Amino acid sequence: ASVPQYTSRMATSVAAAAATRGGVRTGQTVRARAGGGGEARAVRLQVSIVNITRSTYVPRHRRRAEVNLVMCGALTADADTPPPQISQPEVPKWHYRHLIDQGRVFQETFPVRFDEVGPDQRTTMNTVATMVQECACNHAQGLWGIGKAMPPGMSAENLGWVCARMHIMVDRYPRWGEQVKVKTWFEAQGRVAARRDWELTSVGNGGGEPTSVGVATSQWVAFNIEKRKMARIPASVTEDFKAQALPDSPVMGPEYTVVKLPDVRDVEGCSDPFSHSVRRSDMDMNGHVNNAVYVEWVLEAVPADMWDSHRLKELELEFRSECNYGDVVDALSCPEAAVAAAAEGGGDSLAIAESDNRVLLVHMLLKRGVGKREAEVVRARTAWEPRGG
Repeated sequence: ASVPQYTSRMATSVAAAAATRGGVRTGQTVRARAGGGGEARAVRLQVSIVNITRSTYVPRHRRRAEVNLVMCGALTADADTPPPQISQPEVPKWHYRHLIDQGRVFQETFPVRFDEVGPDQRTTMNTVATMVQECACNHAQGLWGIGKAMPPGMSAENLGWVCARMHIMVDRYPRWGEQVKVKTWFEAQGRVAARRDWELTSVGNGGGEPTSVGVATSQWVAFNIEKRKMARIPASVTEDFKAQALPDSPVMGPEYTVVKLPDVRDVEGCSDPFSHSVRRSDMDMNGHVNNAVYVEWVLEAVPADMWDSHRLKELELEFRSECNYGDVVDALSCPEAAVAAAAEGGGDSLAIAESDNRVLLVHMLLKRGVGKREAEVVRARTAWEPRGG
């Protein structure tokens, strides 16, 4: 459609004046009305600011702006005619955070973001680990206040929580754009530890049926931040847990047991060390490497052909020590069968049952020492299933 010259000039003047005063930015739509010859017109013009001349020697009201008017679609319409409606896809309705089950369970829904998927447009184990970590931290804030990761009774005694173990089982990796509902709850285990569990469900995309993403469990211990050693949970905190925890609901089932993971340093058949230097971006607000970063490091040592032929289904982590900025960490990986052969008759047993179509790998993260044996940071085990199986 054509635009009358007087209308175009008028709209240009309006856009230039607004741009000069900082009222319009590139890509913004300007609506202007012009009358002439007894005909009222409504004009919608998209503004692209090319240059704004700013001189200290020219008064503000005389500054000039050069604009480009991009004519798109129907630029003119009768004043009484509403602008055409542009068809838009349905925008997903993201869910948010809730305390449910009488405040004993925390639920949060996460959209799968573009930077959380791989070349197959599916999430990764690291995405799942990040989701469960974020959900747990937000649960803490829901109970104890914004920016509070600890109960007041623990903060008063300079105590914190340290994750000792984590086990994640994945049924299905969601795709980009899906929504994942994560539920989490915890239960005290005596006066020094607590168990936290998660259940993950894809709530579908476009109204699809919910499907299981996976489950996870973890064990946490109370830790004296100043003395850098384990501590007892204050009695006031365990008393509060009676109203906050969800008792007798282990997500892995009542028969689930924790098994020590093996040391693979002296096992033949391990991969060459894959080295990582701790970066500032690896650090969390507690001053050490974030647990989700350890997941990345462990999996980087997995051979490329394993990624091509198999999909990661389970990950167990046993946290041994912390890492700080500047540390250098080596990641090792080897088949579990090699460990079993080396430790035949030994005491290390398996937490993941061997099966015909699964491949089991064991891993370690070792922090390089100065003049002494390297320090263990993480022991891990992963279970892989053939793709398409």
